[in-house]
Amino acid sequence: MMEETNLTTLHAAIKTAIRAEFTEAQVPTIDYYSRPTKTVTTPAIFFELTGLTPSADDPGTEQSEMIASFTLYVLVSYRTEAAKMAVRELAGKLCNLIYYNRWGLKIGAAELTGAQPDQFSVEPGGSGNGSMQCFETWSIDWTHEILLGTSVWDTDPEPIPTEVYVGIDPDIGPDHIDDYQQVHP
Repeated sequence: MMEETNLTTLHAAIKTAIRAEFTEAQVPTIDYYSRPTKTVTTPAIFFELTGLTPSADDPGTEQSEMIASFTLYVLVSYRTEAAKMAVRELAGKLCNLIYYNRWGLKIGAAELTGAQPDQFSVEPGGSGNGSMQCFETWSIDWTHEILLGTSVWDTDPEPIPTEVYVGIDPDIGPDHIDDYQQVHP
């Protein structure tokens, strides 16, 4: 069962899981994607939430069920020996880590949607501009089903029923309480 998703907590959980998989010596840079303004130490992994799309499902909790789309970038310096193979190996390991992962949260399992060579961009509207062309880069895309907002069941002052009774029309209502039959538990 899914619970309310805090996007900051979700990002932190993803970062923690990736860091647990790779030592700092293996992958010095693991972070949320932002436009780097300093030198990037490679290999590097950056990821970002790239979109929220309403799900067709209604959880019945007055929450918004969304499909959260993520993209992760794997960067390896072009100076690394066998850089093209190194970036593919790292991307493959990350695909395995992401596959059906929930990052320790009560969200939908990750669904991989693709992994491919990419151009990492730090310039608005650009792709692979300037110094970023010195990286071999792959991107990995995946989605999660998440719930945004607080469940009405978490804020309703009335307790959630634990017993269920059934009455047969026309013998229903307060005058017929003794006619009801318990059906659960």
